[in-house]
Amino acid sequence: MFCSSDIGVIYLAWGKFLDTKHLENFFTSYEAHPAGIKHTLIIATKSFDLKSHNYKMLSELSKKNNA
Repeated sequence: MFCSSDIGVIYLAWGKFLDTKHLENFFTSYEAHPAGIKHTLIIATKSFDLKSHNYKMLSELSKKNNA
């Protein structure tokens, strides 16, 4: 298993209905509210165009947050 802990936070990024604001809101909230316990952030994607702006932004935010 790839998880580093037994607890995970899962964010479903559904490309069909996702806009930049949703991504920014999630990651801003995630960074502002530390979990206080070791966990793994898992980002599940669906219906993403790999060339889209949102996919590129999601990739950048994921790397920044070690997701």
